Amino acid sequence: MNITYLGVFVSAVLTSFLLTRKVRNLANSRGWGYVPPSARHVHTALIPHLGGIAIFIAVAVVVVTLIAFPSLPGVEAALSRRTVLYILGPATLVFLLGLYDDFRP
Repeated sequence: MNITYLGVFVSAVLTSFLLTRKVRNLANSRGWGYVPPSARHVHTALIPHLGGIAIFIAVAVVVVTLIAFPSLPGVEAALSRRTVLYILGPATLVFLLGLYDDFRP
C-alpha cells in the first residue's frame, strides 16, 4: 500500500512539473499576473497567477485515474471512493478560493 501512495505522489509531482510551465506561459501571454507596484519589492517582473491550476489538475488526474483503474495492485485497498471524496472535496474548495483570489484584489 505504501508503494501506491509513493506512485501517486511521484505521478502528481511529475504531471504538475510539466503543467506548471504551460500554465505559466499562458498566464504571461494573456497578462494574467501581478506587477509589483514599486522598486522596493523583491520581484521586478510580472508574477503570473494561476499556478494552482497545474497542481490541482495534476493531483485530480492522477487520483481519478487510479479510481478508474482499480485493478492495479494495491489501489483498491489504498483508495476508496470515500477517501477520494474526503481528499478532493476540500482540495477543490481550496483551489476555487485560490482561483478567486488570483483575480480579485
